[in-house]
Amino acid sequence: MDLKKFRGRFENALKEIDPVIGQSLGQILQREVSLKYNIAEESNLNSALMSAAYPVVTLFFHSGTGNKQQFNLVLLPVPFVAAFYAWMISGQPDLEISDEHLEGLKEAVDQVFGQVKMAVADDTSAFVMDKMEIKKALRAEEAVARVAEGLSGIRCDYEFNSGSEAFKIGYYCWTTIPDYQEDAGKTEAKLDSTNAQKTVHVQPAEFGDIGVQSSTTGEPVNVDMLLDVDLEISVELDRKIMLVSDLLKLGKGSIIELEKSAGEPLDIFVNGRKFAEGEVVVIDDRFGIRLTQLLNPKDRMKSLGS
Repeated sequence: MDLKKFRGRFENALKEIDPVIGQSLGQILQREVSLKYNIAEESNLNSALMSAAYPVVTLFFHSGTGNKQQFNLVLLPVPFVAAFYAWMISGQPDLEISDEHLEGLKEAVDQVFGQVKMAVADDTSAFVMDKMEIKKALRAEEAVARVAEGLSGIRCDYEFNSGSEAFKIGYYCWTTIPDYQEDAGKTEAKLDSTNAQKTVHVQPAEFGDIGVQSSTTGEPVNVDMLLDVDLEISVELDRKIMLVSDLLKLGKGSIIELEKSAGEPLDIFVNGRKFAEGEVVVIDDRFGIRLTQLLNPKDRMKSLGS
C-alpha cells in the first residue's frame, strides 16, 4: 500500500467534506460547532489504538469500492457521546451512556452523511457509509480487534469545540490489504476442506437475488434513487371531536373553536408521522412553515416503529 498516496487522497476528501460536516452538526445540535484536525501516517495502527484512552464508543464503517475501498474506525470519548446526545434533545448529559445514546448518535451520523451525499459529488462512493457499527469499547483490545496486526494507515486527530466544551476524537482509516485478504482466503479454503471430510453434508439453501442491481455493470444501484421519492408533508393546526348533530349545524361562516392557543407551535407530519414542530410565516404572499423543534431521537425512533 502506498501510504503517502493514500494520505493525499484522504486529505483531499476531508477538505471537501469537512465544511459540510461542520454545518450539518451545527444544524443537528442547534449550536455553533468548530472542527480542527491533524493528519498523520501510522506505520502500526495497533500500537496507536493501544495507546488511546478508554473507554470509548467506536464507530466503524466501510467506504469506497474496489481498489479504493476504505475501512474507518472512529473513537468517540464517552463524555462526548453523552454531551452530544444531550445537545440533540436539549437536555443534560447523563453520567453513563445507554443504547438510546448510541441510537441517537447513529441517527445523527446518518443525517450528516446524507448531507454530504447531497452536497458533494461522489462517483466512487467514497462517502458512502456501509456496514456501520456503533459499540462501546471498554478496553483497547476491543478496538484493536478491528485491525490486522502490523497494519499501517492514517490517523486523524479531531478537536471538536462547541461553546466551552472541547473533546478529542480519534479517526483511524486504512485500505484493502491484498496480502491480508490472501491469508484470509487460505483460511477459508482450509475450513471448507475440513468441513468436506465430515460425514454429515449440509447443503446451503439457494434463494433468488433480491438485491437491486444495475442492468449494465451488475453493481448495486446508488441509493441516490431514493432522493426522488415523494413524501407527504402536512401541518396540523389542531384537532377537535364534535358530535354529528353539531357538525350538521355548521354552515358557511360558522366558526369552530379550537383548544390550541394562538402562538403555540404547529405539528408537522411526514407520511402521517410527527416529525417536528414549527410556526407559520408568510413568504411572498404565501404561507410557509418555519421549523422550531425536531423530535428528539428517542421519540423519532418510537414514531418510526409505530
